Amino acid sequence: MGLYYSRSVDGGTTWSEAHILSEGEIQWADIVSYDEGVIHVTWQEFDGLVFANISQVSQDGGLTWGRQNNVTGVNETVTNVALASDGRGALHFIQLVGKSSGNAINQKSLVLQDWKWNGTAWNLELTKDITLKGGEIKYSLSADITSTGLLAVFMPVEYTNSAGSLVSEILTLSRFIEGAGQGQPLEVPVIPSPLSESDAPDIVVVQPTSTPNFDILYDDNVSTSPLQQNAVGLGLIGVGVAATIFLLLRRRPAKK
Repeated sequence: MGLYYSRSVDGGTTWSEAHILSEGEIQWADIVSYDEGVIHVTWQEFDGLVFANISQVSQDGGLTWGRQNNVTGVNETVTNVALASDGRGALHFIQLVGKSSGNAINQKSLVLQDWKWNGTAWNLELTKDITLKGGEIKYSLSADITSTGLLAVFMPVEYTNSAGSLVSEILTLSRFIEGAGQGQPLEVPVIPSPLSESDAPDIVVVQPTSTPNFDILYDDNVSTSPLQQNAVGLGLIGVGVAATIFLLLRRRPAKK
C-alpha cells in the first residue's frame, strides 16, 4: 500500500499527519535515529519490474525530508537485507544476493554485500561469498552494531541433510567498524558462581511441630470423667465375657 511516516512529540498521545515516503509495493522497511533529530528510513520496494533498496533522511525529526537515495541498485528478485546502526551515525546496509553461477543440486551460492553510509550516499565496503549446502534451503538475515563498534551479521539457516532430517543453524560474521560505537559498553549480566562453603548462608534449625492430639476429632460431646470412662469399659468387657460363656454352654451336647 505504500510507506508513510508520522511523528509524536507527546509520548504517542497524538500523532502528526502521515507523510508518504513511497507508493511502491513495500517488501521491507526499517528506521533509525541518531544525533539530534536525524531520522533515517530504509526500505525495499517493487515497482512492477524490479526490486530497489532506497533510503531517505530527515534532519529535523521528520518535518522535512531530503531526496531519496538508491542504496544497492536494483534486483530482479526480492533480496534479504538488514540495516545496522550504532545509534551515533554509523550505518551499514547488509544485503544477500544470489549468484548467477555456482548453484548446484542441494547447494546455494550467495554474495553478502556490506554498504556504508558516508553522510550523503551509500558506498560498497566489501563483499563475501557464502555457500549453503543442503536440500530445501531457507535463510534469513539480521545485523547490528554494538556499542563497542562490532558489526555482527546473523544468518539463521534451515535445510534438510542427506538423511532427510531438518537441520537448523545460525551462521555469524563479524568485524570491527573504525569510528563506530565509542559508547559505553553494554552491561552484560553476570551469572553468579556457585556459593562456596564459607559463603553459604547459615542453616537455621527449625523445631518440628509436636504431634497433634487427634482425640478431639472423635469427641462425641459427652462429658465423662476418666473414672466413669474406665467403669464403662470394664462393664462392657464383663458383658462380652458372659455372653461368650453362655453361647459355649448352650452348644455343648446333652448327656444321656
